[in-house]
Amino acid sequence: MKNVISTILLLSFSFLISQETYVPMRVKDKFGLVNLKGKTVLNPQYDALMYMGKNYFSYTHNHFTKDTIHWVGGRIEVKEVNRPETGVIQHKKVIISGQKYPVYTVLPDQIILGGDSRSYIENAMLFSPNGKALFSRDIDTFHGFNPQFDTQGNMTHNLLMIAYEDKTYEIAVYDVKKGEISQRILENLNLLKVRSQRDDQLLEFDYSDKNNYYLNGFIWFENGKYQLSDERPNSFTNEQEYGMYGMPGRTAVAAPEMVPNVAMEGMKSPVPAEKMPAERVPAPISRPAPPAEFSLSPEKQVLNNKEPIEKNHLNFEFIDEKKSQKEPLIFTAENGKKGLFFTDLRKENPEFDHLQYIKNQFGITIYDFRHYYLAGKKDSNAKMKYGILKPDGTWTVPMVYDSIQVNMPETYWNTDDEKNKKIELREPYTYDNKTKRILEYSSSGFLDSNKGFMVAYQNGKAGLIGMNNEIYLPFEYENIFKNGFSFVRDHNYEMQDSFIILKKNKHYGIVEFSSNREIQKIIQPVFPELPTRYFPNYNGHQGLDMFVLSTADEITFCYADGNGKVFLKK
Repeated sequence: MKNVISTILLLSFSFLISQETYVPMRVKDKFGLVNLKGKTVLNPQYDALMYMGKNYFSYTHNHFTKDTIHWVGGRIEVKEVNRPETGVIQHKKVIISGQKYPVYTVLPDQIILGGDSRSYIENAMLFSPNGKALFSRDIDTFHGFNPQFDTQGNMTHNLLMIAYEDKTYEIAVYDVKKGEISQRILENLNLLKVRSQRDDQLLEFDYSDKNNYYLNGFIWFENGKYQLSDERPNSFTNEQEYGMYGMPGRTAVAAPEMVPNVAMEGMKSPVPAEKMPAERVPAPISRPAPPAEFSLSPEKQVLNNKEPIEKNHLNFEFIDEKKSQKEPLIFTAENGKKGLFFTDLRKENPEFDHLQYIKNQFGITIYDFRHYYLAGKKDSNAKMKYGILKPDGTWTVPMVYDSIQVNMPETYWNTDDEKNKKIELREPYTYDNKTKRILEYSSSGFLDSNKGFMVAYQNGKAGLIGMNNEIYLPFEYENIFKNGFSFVRDHNYEMQDSFIILKKNKHYGIVEFSSNREIQKIIQPVFPELPTRYFPNYNGHQGLDMFVLSTADEITFCYADGNGKVFLKK
């Protein structure tokens, strides 16, 4: 009976949550809100509607007005200019309206930040959770210090240092539970520098007041309130303040990129190298002889001043334009075929139609700057096959692939033609096909799970392989590439945008890998448009991912869930 009651309560709670969770729905060119079952709760009326987290949505109303531009020579041209109105909706209620800020973010301490820029803070305002402006004028930068928490780990207070556009400063206390500024510790300061911060308890800073008196101050939290003094309190010893060696902290000037010092939600710790599967670590490779020293002359090239090599017989390519190299050199014979020339004067047969250096940026577990070689050769049917050679001339990837993209291609907007924008692919490090920059393969998976993979093709289908010919994804896709639109994050702490995109049958899916290159999440191609970011566990629903689909014209075209259900009515 107890289990039955628990099940009923759980289902009831899930039902209530589903009724209170809304998703932006696009109807033609307007956005409204619907619940997870598709029932309309806010009629489509906005030109843009973006989920911010915790059931907050930012909206945009476009307002096009006539504007005159006077050109030299007396010619006047009249154009339309968009002066959008923006605001914030909580659930289905508008709590901020009539603003100019294009970007809104819900910060971890429940403050709503509205600002001009996606990449840094300027011309901004901080709002309480119910939409009330916390300051009377725009701020330029801010930083949070000495946050206080209750016994459940919830933030209760945060110390804010504010810089205004007129280069004046203020120190204020934000009461998180009440959603208001509860203390204004110092106002109208002409200078503010943080001197040291220890254990989120004692803050030491320098400042000058409105009379330009240069002062030193200390702030700490005690008896439910932040305390201010011009002397270090007795409760903080020199060892607590400066550490066991008595070294003072370095002075730091408030900078435009300062943001609250609260760890972003969803960040994962890197996996230590020693925990990686043994099979991922390649066997040691025997090193060739000591480096060869080459000197160039108009007539010939000389190896270690021993054996002259006439230039009209062999043409050498140097790695990174260096005149000496530990690795084998690439040479081209008179018949146009390419081969490897080792430091012991041993030459591989010039049998390849294509041979190109691959610069290995990082090893799997350690730094490793060995160079590999992308080799290609025509088969009996005059079709090119590609593989990868090790520095010792043996194969690490057999020559069985139709093509290998060492640098995983990524998406980008081609805006050369403003009227016909396109989403296209480019290779990192080699954006310009006219430049012959060295290919760069980075096999480290700790900093970016998209690294350490190459896209290969067999029989016209794409798959994902590693430098040791590991098959990470089968050869069944039209294309595989990296999401290159991470710059549209908008400081949203719930958003995920680092993933690989799969294309099949004109639809798109995603795959994410862990740091040891195991598949962490995969959604087979079900989206009709390109997924560029998503919200894991949307609005607290475990396992519910909500994706933002983009086109060449609109970064937020519509929303879709992980099953491919699109919230769109044409």
